[in-house]
Amino acid sequence: MRRWSLCLFALLLAGGAGPVNATTLLLVRHAQKAQGEDPVLTEAGAAWAERLAAAIASAGVSAIYVTDTRRSALTAAPAARSGGLTPLVRSRTDAPAHAAALATELRARSDTDVVLAVEHSDTVPLVLKSLGVANPPTLGDQDYGDVFVVTWSAAAAARPPSVLRLRL
Repeated sequence: MRRWSLCLFALLLAGGAGPVNATTLLLVRHAQKAQGEDPVLTEAGAAWAERLAAAIASAGVSAIYVTDTRRSALTAAPAARSGGLTPLVRSRTDAPAHAAALATELRARSDTDVVLAVEHSDTVPLVLKSLGVANPPTLGDQDYGDVFVVTWSAAAAARPPSVLRLRL
């Protein structure tokens, strides 16, 4: 099952589906975290972050957004290092306002951008809803490992973005 998901993921990132000129958002919840205030990643979480970086290495990611937490930054670090990118840090103090502002910023990006955003169980659904997804999923405390591939085009602004949920 994992191989098929990764193959489909690779096809999507290579332009095998969706609009030719579209913004692609790779939206993930941070990897598995340790306990405590502003925790780091567990060993399993760090390994997942490395797998994520490897899976998207050839996708042409042009920007990475993270929240102002260590777990978000550490999840994005391998992909940032691989792509030579400096993550853009956004505060998530007010989750609904954060999600709306991030969605606005993402919508303003070029129709050829591929963007990685590392969010949280409460903000992933809010970001999807702010982008126009009618029924975003609910993520529980133990839901790690999903990659939401979200695409939209300025030319098709009246249509909601397409969303594919993959497990990495």
